[in-house]
Amino acid sequence: YDNSIKLATTSTGIDVTGTATMDALTVDGNNSYTSNIKFDYGASAATYFSNWGYKSSSDGNKVFLTITDGGVAKDALVANYNGNVNIPTALMLGATTAPTAPLDVVTNSNVWTGEFLQTNTSNGDGVLIQVGSTASADYALSVRTNAGNNSALAVKADGKVGVGTFTPSFTTGSGIEIKKNGAATLRLHDEGSGGKVFEISSNDNEGYVLAGYGSGMPMILKTVSTTALTLDTSQNATFSGSVTSTGAITTSTRVLSP
Repeated sequence: YDNSIKLATTSTGIDVTGTATMDALTVDGNNSYTSNIKFDYGASAATYFSNWGYKSSSDGNKVFLTITDGGVAKDALVANYNGNVNIPTALMLGATTAPTAPLDVVTNSNVWTGEFLQTNTSNGDGVLIQVGSTASADYALSVRTNAGNNSALAVKADGKVGVGTFTPSFTTGSGIEIKKNGAATLRLHDEGSGGKVFEISSNDNEGYVLAGYGSGMPMILKTVSTTALTLDTSQNATFSGSVTSTGAITTSTRVLSP
């Protein structure tokens, strides 16, 4: 069996069979617009092959990788002269299975999977995420933990935002819904000496509602880490210190009945 390198010229260029080692390779096309290297699949070369090359087009010079599978050609990579790179189908980095998104990055290491840095400190923007849908079933952004089983942050296409839930829901309108089992669901901590920890403001006739839906779970207001007011599930209000309420409000001098 003759396993030596075969080199032959054809009507379209040079045909190499076997392995060729060289210091450099220059491919000059037969016209000023296109030149490429073709890699074929043996007996099925007519329908299974790839082209890696260069072409000049109306929107600039390009380097391209085209793959033909079953006679159907698709651009896998196109790099423009100005540095822009277009991957028409999907880019898979680190994954061992088929990509599930146009950009699919999978890693098993102790570094960040992705990082976006804007070094312009005067007026540079960060990251833009945009969806065309306004449907409640679609996500603009989904941040998940526990191998994707838990939702840390869900921004839905209809404007609702959920923390700790995949499906933030509101009776009307949109806003932020926070769900969590265990201790405090939301904690606001002001480290400064001035300003407010939080402020609730309503600019319509609806006002605002603080509602506790859990059975046997009171609402408690504290000052300096000491309970000042407790509202139980029977709507009784108890004030700390000298003010106590059991239905009606009782002070040291008078009773205010409903």
